[in-house]
Amino acid sequence: MADTAETAVNRILSKEIRDDQRLCVTGQVTVVAAEDMLLAARRRREVAERHHVEEAAHVARLEVLRDLLLDRGLGLVWWIDRYADLQFSAGDPKTKTESVLDAFQLVSDALHADAAFGQRDANALVRARVEELLSAFRDPGTRTRAMDLLETVLSLLSPQSATLEGDKSVDHEGLIPVTGSP
Repeated sequence: MADTAETAVNRILSKEIRDDQRLCVTGQVTVVAAEDMLLAARRRREVAERHHVEEAAHVARLEVLRDLLLDRGLGLVWWIDRYADLQFSAGDPKTKTESVLDAFQLVSDALHADAAFGQRDANALVRARVEELLSAFRDPGTRTRAMDLLETVLSLLSPQSATLEGDKSVDHEGLIPVTGSP
């Protein structure tokens, strides 16, 4: 740590102070820190690193739990296993089971809604870009260049389908191929 501070201070001291050729200022610094201060700094860094690792592990566990609850095959089974003690405790097992199932449905619906909310935002962006693209097609010149570009992209991505569709596609006699960039 002292080495880092010393390097930082020396880097700042080595910068030019002014453009006057008659003046030359140099300096060097050595940072001296007490051993207990260095030890305290190391402990703080270790605590911060440990906290960061714990937070990352917690987030990973939550992501696994979310994926498990959203899994159609395992979600309900995990939920029932997790709360099995509540189902078979004193009282009517049917009522307890219905309560566990209702709680799972509520949690599952909330997680699905949350997952769909994130996808809706991404889909909205895609829809906006498609709308922008479609509005650009109103100009005949842009439409022609876009068709040529689209055919090029399709032939690069899927050469077989572009060739097959090229034989069955719309007549392009009136279209002028674009060789340069738009």
